[in-house]
Parts: sequence; structure tokens; C-alpha cells
Amino acid sequence: MKQKVFAIANQKGGVGKTTTALNLGAALAKMGKSVLLIDLDPQGNLSSYLGWNGDGSTIADMLSAVCGKTAKPVEFSFQTNERENITYIPADESLIELNEKLASVIGRESVLRRLLIQEPFQAFDIIIIDCPPTLSLYTINALAASSGVIIPVQTQDFALDGISQFEDTFGQVKSYINPALELVGILPTMAERTITTRDVMERLDVKYKDELFKTRIGKYTEATDSVRTKQSMVNMRGGKLGEKYIELAHEVLTRVGEN
Repeated sequence: MKQKVFAIANQKGGVGKTTTALNLGAALAKMGKSVLLIDLDPQGNLSSYLGWNGDGSTIADMLSAVCGKTAKPVEFSFQTNERENITYIPADESLIELNEKLASVIGRESVLRRLLIQEPFQAFDIIIIDCPPTLSLYTINALAASSGVIIPVQTQDFALDGISQFEDTFGQVKSYINPALELVGILPTMAERTITTRDVMERLDVKYKDELFKTRIGKYTEATDSVRTKQSMVNMRGGKLGEKYIELAHEVLTRVGEN
């Protein structure tokens, strides 16, 4: 298959971006795809979820080497999580310091794209980028480097506000930086059997009917257990949400013509 790069993004926090990134990646790996996850959030939640111990190069190290004023070899020190069969690049607070450096770099919106065209990255079928919950230079870099974006949205009040804000960013990146960028879909998360969830789903269906994934991610205690045990729900026994992320993986591949 032709390599696919997916950004998991929403300018609103607490919508399940990191959970989606890991569990979608684990589901795709279980389907036989070679998957690379990139943590692009200074909080490093994805890195913690994957059990990173702080050793090795971070995404900040690699981006810094790419945007340096002098030629500097990039150290491709990837991490692996054997239980999930996933390769990943961790992140930490050094991304905050690097952000100031990126601001003065020519072509700063495409630094991540310049990194991903390096030879070691070509070994992966799918690259998934976990974006920060803000409209930052890192989010723009992720969109500039991606073939598609997946927008998780919590089925609670003001959910549509986050999507509307992100739509403008998506449109500008597609128009001026990355014309190949496509919206893969909008993923409802933390859905409950409540009037609020029902009302939000009705509004989402009216405004984004074609963009909505058929898969709905419910709100279950196993999500909390997954984070605590640092294990994807896909590889937890008897989990309902793991099955949902398998469904999502199939739907994603179908939407991008790879299933």
C-alpha cells in the first residue's frame, strides 16, 4: 500500500486524541500494517501511554536536526512497544523550547514533512501523529505532513465549536500548504446513553453526515484501565472498545481506498 500519514487533531482538549492514536495504531498493526506513532504533544501523554522510559531521541531532537542552520545528521532512534507491535517516536517538554526556534525557521510549517521524507520513515505503511490540543505550529506541521486528518469529537455540549474552529485551520493548510490533505472523518467519542449525547449526535449528523464515521466510541471504564496498565484496548481481553477500534481501522482503510 502507498504510505498514509494521519493526523489525529482537534483544537479542543479532552476529546480522546491520544486514546484514538494508540488504539487505532494498535488495531492497524493487528491487521498486519507496519505502524509508526509520533507524539507531537509536549505533554507526552502518548509516550507515557506506550510506556516510554525517557531514553533515546525524541521528536524534538529529530525536528531540531532537520531545521538546523548547518547540516546535522538525524539520529533515528525509534522506540518499540512489542506488546502492541508498534514503533513510536516519543515527546517531552523539550518541544516547548523548540517551538521558539521553529518560529524563526524559513519554511517552519513544513519541518515535520521534511523529516518524514527521510529514508527510515519509508518502511512504514501508516504513520499516525498525535497532535497537541491547541492551534500551534506543531498542529500545522502535522497537517502539512499528512495525507489525511481524523477529528475525534467528544459527544458533549460545545462539541461542534471545536470542529468549527478546526475547519478554518484545515482549510487554510489545504489551500496554502498541503493541497493533498483530506478529511478522513469525524469520530464521535465518549458517547453515552444520555439526552446530551443524542442531541449532539443529531446535530453532528445534520452538519457532517458524510464526514461522520459510522463507528462510535463509547465511554467505558476499560478506557481508564487501558491508560493505567499502559495497554491498548485492542489487545485487552474481552473489551468492547477494542472491537470498536478494529471497526474504526477497517473504516479508515476503506475511506482511503486501502481496504
